[in-house]
Amino acid sequence: MLSWASQHFENTTRIYQQDSAPAHSAEVVQKWCADNFSDFILAKKGPPNSSDIIPMDYSVQSILKSKAYATSHTSNDSLKEALKKAWEEIDEDVLRAAVEAFPERLRACNRAKRGHFQI
Repeated sequence: MLSWASQHFENTTRIYQQDSAPAHSAEVVQKWCADNFSDFILAKKGPPNSSDIIPMDYSVQSILKSKAYATSHTSNDSLKEALKKAWEEIDEDVLRAAVEAFPERLRACNRAKRGHFQI
């Protein structure tokens, strides 16, 4: 991931943040991220349930799942190909709407003081 990001975003400012999933909040992972990203937000500083404010989680993931899991897969490669195909089929307007919803979701999260909120 780090090499890909460096190649594609070489001369840009970026901030890296993960949610607080156990795999992301493990001490070794948090230390690695802090050591390798100049601007990294620790998991404990982020929202407790980021699926409410991450466009991939609140919008796109359900579309990918419904398309990719429409048929059963006998291998990881088959599933990966189905996910890639599903991604290519998502209309840009859907992606745009998901991103445009982000500011209001973030404001709602702040109003709820990082607690439960509904949009």
